[in-house]
Formats: sequence, C-alpha cells, structure tokens
Amino acid sequence: MPAYLKKMSFLFISLLFLFSCALEKAEKEYQKGNYLKSVEIVFEYLDKKPENISKLKPKVKTELSEKFSNILSHYKRLSAENGRMDEQIEGNLSLFAIYSMIESRNYSTEFPELKKFVSESNIESFYNGGKNAINHVFNGYLKENNE
Repeated sequence: MPAYLKKMSFLFISLLFLFSCALEKAEKEYQKGNYLKSVEIVFEYLDKKPENISKLKPKVKTELSEKFSNILSHYKRLSAENGRMDEQIEGNLSLFAIYSMIESRNYSTEFPELKKFVSESNIESFYNGGKNAINHVFNGYLKENNE
C-alpha cells in the first residue's frame, strides 16, 4: 500500500475515532439527564469542523435529530407555567441557552427541529419566563422571612 494511502487511512480512522468519542461523550451526558451538556458537546465538536456534518451517516443524523427533539420537549415541559418554580427556571434558562447556541451556528439548520425551534420561538419569552419564576421564588422567600 502506498504511503499516501496509509496516511489517508490513518487520518480517516482518526477522524472517525474523534467523532465517535464526541458522540459517545454526548450520549453519556444525555443518558445521565445532562441534556444541555449533551447539546454543548455535539455543537463544540461540530464547531471544530463544521464540514463533518455532511459526513454524518443518515442513521446518526436521525438519532441526533431525535435527541435534540426530546431535549427541547423536555425543557418545554419544565418551562410550563403550571410546573414547579425550580422546573420553570431550569426549563426557561435551558431553552434560552439552547436557542443562543443554535442561533449562532449555520450548520444547525441541518437539523429540522432546531431550525423550527428557532423560527417558532422568541428568546425573550425564555428570558422573561426564567426571570418571572426567579422573582416569584425570591418574593416568596422574602415574605417567609419577613413574617
């Protein structure tokens, strides 16, 4: 085998290994329930080499899409006004963070649910929802301690 083919094979295998490690790490965080960290890991990897998105196998891309969708649904449920205040805070602030991460990356449009999330959402609503929940908790704390 010619030397250049050996180098190309090594480079290809190295890239696959790096990508596999990043996805594996993201998957572990997802399984632990650290959804925001999972999204960050995927985006950090793609930030290093955005062209790798075109190298994703359809099955992997589908799995990532499903996980992104599940993560967004989870945080939307938490942010609902009928939930506990701590959940509303976590949900709204996490949606705010995800929106911020998505909006600044061109390749995020490769995932339809992320594109839809940004187009249908208003970042101010997440900020205000988190702020209102924090204020509610803080005011309750002040009332309890002033009585």
